[in-house]
Amino acid sequence: MKKRWYDYPDIDIYYYLKTTYGGYNWEDMGENLSELSSQTFNGDLRPIYFINSNIGFISFANSETYEPKIYKTIDGGYTWYETIIPTSVSGYGVWDFFFLDEIHSWAACHYIWGAGMSIYTVDGGESWEIGVGPGYSEFWDIHFISPEQGGIAAQNHVFITEDNFETFIYHYGYGADAIQYQNESVVWTTKQNYIRRSVNGGIDFEDYQIIDTDYLFEIQFFENIGYIFGSDNTLLKYTENNEIFDDNILDEMKLSAYPNPLSSNTTFSFSIPADSKVDLSIYNIKGQKVKQIVNDLHSAGRHSVIWDGKNNFGKEAGSGVYLYKLNVNGQTKAVKKCLLLR
Repeated sequence: MKKRWYDYPDIDIYYYLKTTYGGYNWEDMGENLSELSSQTFNGDLRPIYFINSNIGFISFANSETYEPKIYKTIDGGYTWYETIIPTSVSGYGVWDFFFLDEIHSWAACHYIWGAGMSIYTVDGGESWEIGVGPGYSEFWDIHFISPEQGGIAAQNHVFITEDNFETFIYHYGYGADAIQYQNESVVWTTKQNYIRRSVNGGIDFEDYQIIDTDYLFEIQFFENIGYIFGSDNTLLKYTENNEIFDDNILDEMKLSAYPNPLSSNTTFSFSIPADSKVDLSIYNIKGQKVKQIVNDLHSAGRHSVIWDGKNNFGKEAGSGVYLYKLNVNGQTKAVKKCLLLR
């Protein structure tokens, strides 16, 4: 979903794209939103969320009055109709949707003057009720593992509930940008470049890992495989087998290490399409830099460099899992793991 601007006075044109071919071809669906956007009187379009190929939701918020509207489609986005939202409060907009199934959904909202609130539905989004009333700080993300158990990531708070926010069973005075349940016991949050994890349903959180980036925005789990997306095109992967985050999805630079596992030396290889400033560094699983291998201009083509298994102080790194990250012209292009066995 994107918002597109033209140079004509007082005209905003909104659009979003749809694919039914696995992302190879896209259809511009913007004309289906023209009537909706005109009803919002200089409004802001966000977010859009599809449960399946047919059922989806989109929210508009008037940029002057902050009055929201939520629309639903049941034909894949070709036609939309307005749903019933709470009218007992005004001055809020939907920031993010989460659907547990086709019946139960929640929305994290921003309220005027920098506060937050949430709404929820138990009838498939036909009507919405207030969950957490206006207050606290802005709500960024919301996630539930069951109709009753869930959490909210807010600017300055994290909330955990077991009764659909009739009450908070845990309330923490630090903020989070994203929250996701892996299962009933394991909960993940991110704040800037920090990853925190709870293994007891939110009773307490521990610092799990620090990533060398500015922000981590989104968390998504599919059973025991998790992904986190952040700034600088950071894409992290978590698996239960190795208990680490591994950004090996976006590997356009063909980054590799051989041998891996290694006992002393290994050779890192990578390709770059044009002359570029390259930074190749080694990190431990806490996100701390162990060794900078490359920090120089490189010509286009395939390159190789040897790591002798030592840190920046010339001492041998201990046995364990390490991450090697390739930055090209200041942007993270790939992060992979290697195993050092002494």
